[in-house]
Amino acid sequence: MDKRIDAVYDMTVSAIENAGYSLYHLEYVNEEGEDILRFYISHRDSDEAITLDDCEKVSRMVSQILDENDPIEEHYILEVQSPGLFRPLFTENQRKDALGERVRVRLREDFKGKKNYLGILKSTESDKITVSQDDKDWEISVSDIRELNLEPEI
Repeated sequence: MDKRIDAVYDMTVSAIENAGYSLYHLEYVNEEGEDILRFYISHRDSDEAITLDDCEKVSRMVSQILDENDPIEEHYILEVQSPGLFRPLFTENQRKDALGERVRVRLREDFKGKKNYLGILKSTESDKITVSQDDKDWEISVSDIRELNLEPEI
């Protein structure tokens, strides 16, 4: 992570947690020419869904902290959102929490003739995951993954 984002994390994570939330993920991305500082939050002590009010509350709080400390000089858009039902799995701990769940894996390049896999997350390590699809286990390098998301059946 870039030093500015590390600084943003360090200056905001305690306030977010003290307000009853967890910082699921923090990213600074450029989408369609706009720099976006995006916070993904969840409730710290429950599985309750994140509401628009929750996002607004955290956005105001984080905005005040960032305005006071100004860790990112260029213009950016601040977004606060829920990771959602189809939440991306960014870290090994998030992957561990999803063991036994259905996931969608999108790869950077073809692997065994496919770029997309939908199956059960069987195992995860720092450098690879195993996904079971159609009674076959596929071992996939984490570095080859473009996106990994929960894919609950609705």
